[in-house]
Amino acid sequence: MKLVITGASGFLGQAFIRSVQSGMVPGYAGAQLVLLTHDARRIPELVARYPGAEVYTLRDDIGRVQVEPMRNADVLLHLGWSTVPATAALDPEMDHRTNVEGGMELLHAAGEAHVRRFIFLSSGGTVYGRATELPIREDHPLLPLETYGASKLAFEEMLGAWCSNTGMDYLILRPGNVYGSTTGPNKPQGVVDHWLASVRRNAPVEVWHGLDVVRDLVHVEDMMEVMHRAVRYAGMEHVLNVGTGRGTSLAELQTLIAKVTGRKLQVVDRQEGTAAVMANVLDNTRMRKALGDVRFRTVEEGLAAVWRAMNA
Repeated sequence: MKLVITGASGFLGQAFIRSVQSGMVPGYAGAQLVLLTHDARRIPELVARYPGAEVYTLRDDIGRVQVEPMRNADVLLHLGWSTVPATAALDPEMDHRTNVEGGMELLHAAGEAHVRRFIFLSSGGTVYGRATELPIREDHPLLPLETYGASKLAFEEMLGAWCSNTGMDYLILRPGNVYGSTTGPNKPQGVVDHWLASVRRNAPVEVWHGLDVVRDLVHVEDMMEVMHRAVRYAGMEHVLNVGTGRGTSLAELQTLIAKVTGRKLQVVDRQEGTAAVMANVLDNTRMRKALGDVRFRTVEEGLAAVWRAMNA
């Protein structure tokens, strides 16, 4: 198998590559692992971190997406995305230019390279907008309220149209709120990792839209299990939610963190109106039918695992 990955330096990219190279996941024996990075300065770091992987810059010296590193790949796993919701909102033009237009350049190059399957990590937390029913199914109206979700959806649509016309196979994964970083958040995203990092350094956290906000929290190891199954998937589905089907409010999360850590989380509630999306919980029925019955750990189990790792 030849597997090409964008976003190797990101949270999910790192977790996925580590799991592939651990030898604990079946199906990757003898796999050719190709990593694409935007920053040539990161190549020595990635080569050292992932021995045996091939590492290339995404673009050549004149700015074109490179075709040869992707040549005849079985799967291109597109995890690279330059923004999170907060940064996308600050500069929507940059978000669209870098991620949607840049994603289309990647897709064109993948077609020229004869990549067999394109797997895109979208966003189940933002592409649906305000839910008309919970849990949210894949056929729910797509009405994103944030720039980040609009860009993710725009690339979803372009990917589907391109693959329908070219015959390239594709799969879109729409995850809920994935957590599990043990080094603290590197980007302004992820309430669980922010809060646990704050507890560890005895720092307060600010809440701007109250504690009634509900999210579908997915532990990173469960997300990895879904991604590995997606790589091996050969069915007809093209869009799958990745969620537990259970919602957790911020108030519940606060209680669970105190229980798991033995420390009280200091919350400063700014009470600045309501969140654009108060509740987001994803139906996973289609995913289970397509990929099999994934066991999603409870939030308490996931928090305990992350806390142990952070303090190991």
